[in-house]
Amino acid sequence: MKKVTVYDGYFSLDVIETPQGTREVLRSTDSVSVLIYDCVNHRIVLVRQPRAAMMTDENPEGLITETVAGRIDKSWPLEDIIIDEVLKESGVSITQEDIVMLNNGKPMAVLAGAVTEKAYLAFVAVTPDQIDTEQRIYGDLQEGEQI
Repeated sequence: MKKVTVYDGYFSLDVIETPQGTREVLRSTDSVSVLIYDCVNHRIVLVRQPRAAMMTDENPEGLITETVAGRIDKSWPLEDIIIDEVLKESGVSITQEDIVMLNNGKPMAVLAGAVTEKAYLAFVAVTPDQIDTEQRIYGDLQEGEQI
């Protein structure tokens, strides 16, 4: 198998010669997506943020509403990454005990056949006292996030 990396940045792009022909593979870190449920008010907590990949003529800012999600780019336990992402992106304070890993904790392919990223799915049920209702903009300023 012949492989050539044609781009190496936040993602890397490999061109691979296979018996089926030339294939492009986008290499990426894995990710986690967290569904947050306010079990007292029966509401889902979602975040809204700009995503470059969502920019179109109809949506020039690339705004999208989504679950809390993040890259697994630290050598922390998965639950600690989830706790950090949930707090940074939504202002919701959770503990390891709040986290329910879906799919028996096994990741799912995001786009099988083209992207190496696998996504872990998690669910947390929270109460209103865990939700910061004062702050309205979240995100990691070092990463340029405004959520």
